[in-house]
Amino acid sequence: MGARCRRPVAGPRVHPCSRAQHRARALHRRGRVRPRDRRPLAEATLEGARHHRARHAVRRRPRLRRDDVRLPLLHRLGDRGCPVNAPAITQLLLGGRAAGTELRLISVPEATSTNDVLADIWERTGGEASQNPALSTLVTYAQTAGVGRHGREWVSPRGKCLAASTLVRLTDDETAPRILGWLPLIAGLALRSAILELSPPAPGFRPDEQAARVEIKWPNDVQIDGNKVAGILGRVLGTRDGELSCVVGTGVNITLQSDELPTPHATSLALSGMLPAHPAELLPAYLAEFVARLDALRAAQGDAVASGAHGELSDVCSTLRARVAASLPSGEVLHGFATELTPDGHLVIRGDNGETRAVAAGDVERVRPENGA
Repeated sequence: MGARCRRPVAGPRVHPCSRAQHRARALHRRGRVRPRDRRPLAEATLEGARHHRARHAVRRRPRLRRDDVRLPLLHRLGDRGCPVNAPAITQLLLGGRAAGTELRLISVPEATSTNDVLADIWERTGGEASQNPALSTLVTYAQTAGVGRHGREWVSPRGKCLAASTLVRLTDDETAPRILGWLPLIAGLALRSAILELSPPAPGFRPDEQAARVEIKWPNDVQIDGNKVAGILGRVLGTRDGELSCVVGTGVNITLQSDELPTPHATSLALSGMLPAHPAELLPAYLAEFVARLDALRAAQGDAVASGAHGELSDVCSTLRARVAASLPSGEVLHGFATELTPDGHLVIRGDNGETRAVAAGDVERVRPENGA
């Protein structure tokens, strides 16, 4: 029998363990892990959430240099595919891009729908601000029952798509409705900027040509070369203590291959040649861009023109200046030409009958040449 060591525990009893086991535990305590000990995905939970907590879960608090910035994290160590890049998120907070913001990350190995899970946490905790800090973000690489617009299934093969949902708390006043309508739109703009920031240079494309490849399809899709790479979905949770809470979810196709795409007009970052060298950095980059636009919108009292969001979206919206077919909530299908965006983020369509209408919600598709336009 090999040499054995004795490791003290509470009380007079001692627990014998092998030298290898002792070293493995020491590595876990120091925030390191041996390659063979890597586990499926970081797991964390808000207080009160009914999620399985792994036996080896540990609490780590990054060392921050500013008292007004807090980043509580609870996660399992050692996963190469984990979408949570704690150092990058800490750095963006310390860099002043979201100074004074408490950002709580919940990383789970699997979720039915990140929007549903985050909403369930909010409901079971009564919407208490202490239990549901603003910008709390739930993230996973395995979403089993993702939902898109109109209840459509969002396909997320394990380990190949990033799904994240962020809790937004708004003061329940006259500015809340204006900000609320823009949340999915600024989320799309934030994700577009994050993709462009992290994507490698594409052979044969100038920087401006590379940027032109990534567009926003009104109201909730991010496209590369006209194909969907990500979707955004918002959900209002309710009002408590003078604050309106809502969830903004995003799903990104990271490494899907051609035979895994849900539709002919979908793509992934890998297939489009825009996969970041370190995909784990996509989430912190997206959150930084989202917080910056949300803060600007709040500072402008919900005025998207003054905040710059309206102009930015008008420049990169693939739906504008194109023939479209808009399926409205009433069941009506409006055919026409998308001309502009209103200050509220609604899409203005000049119908084939000459009538101009502002569409607040609907499923809008460009009429592609192969469809006869």
